[in-house]
Amino acid sequence: MPDATIKIEGARFIITMDPQRRIIADGSLVVQGQHILQVGKAAELAPVQADRVIDARDMVVTPGFCNGHMHISYAHATRGIFPDDLGSAYLPNVFKLQAIMTEDEEFHTSLLAITELLKYGTTTFLDPGSTKHLDRCLDAYRQAGCRIIVGSHVTDRPNSMNLPVSSTADAVSTVETTIREFDGQLDGRVRA
Repeated sequence: MPDATIKIEGARFIITMDPQRRIIADGSLVVQGQHILQVGKAAELAPVQADRVIDARDMVVTPGFCNGHMHISYAHATRGIFPDDLGSAYLPNVFKLQAIMTEDEEFHTSLLAITELLKYGTTTFLDPGSTKHLDRCLDAYRQAGCRIIVGSHVTDRPNSMNLPVSSTADAVSTVETTIREFDGQLDGRVRA
């Protein structure tokens, strides 16, 4: 029911992003799809009917959180494989794992990571360039309904992390292709 209305009712606090940055105590809000239709005191919105009602007593309703750096397609695939104290020494092995991941594996690991992010309120994230099959990962983003900023993992200089090195022209071309192909996808939820 993409056009169904949802009423989040009786929240202890609603933190708004309106120009006044109000925090509404004992608040309710009504959403439909991606749009907030009404927000205010619970008593004011009590008569409003909705297809689904969520009891938010003793809860705080916030805007979605943003994760500024998350390698979506392999973060969960490598969790627990490497000791936490390796620093950047684990990267060559991560790149080897990433190189053999199939499109379906990237889709499923991306969906797993996004599901966990959404569970804790993160609705937007930046992936600085960790996928070989970004078009397939878009299917995971579409299914989850999140917002993402994507990049391309490129460098034109030798580096201590053993990142693959390409010519400056190739690196720029890769970034331009990513922007051209992905910026604005999913009704503007994807930025590159």
